[in-house]
Amino acid sequence: MTGLALREIARMREQGPNPVDVAKVKEMLSREHEQNLRENGYWLGTLQMLSLNGLDPHAMLDFDKRLTAQNLRAKAAELLRPDAYLQVVLYPEGR
Repeated sequence: MTGLALREIARMREQGPNPVDVAKVKEMLSREHEQNLRENGYWLGTLQMLSLNGLDPHAMLDFDKRLTAQNLRAKAAELLRPDAYLQVVLYPEGR
């Protein structure tokens, strides 16, 4: 299982996600985002998060424009470095 996970991480770093999958996720997130925009709690929470992180509040309106296979591949290459992971093995009790 570990080998499979590491191969998928390497593939994501090198090739990025499948554009078809990205389109499906964008569609789902877009519908959810449209619903959330009708809720005061969403506005409050999102604006607080953006403010605390020093980000542009307009980002909440066009988030889906930045969600591309290329951007995700670049972020995966930045964050999923082979030298920056921790492998943990969970053994059964009493072993």
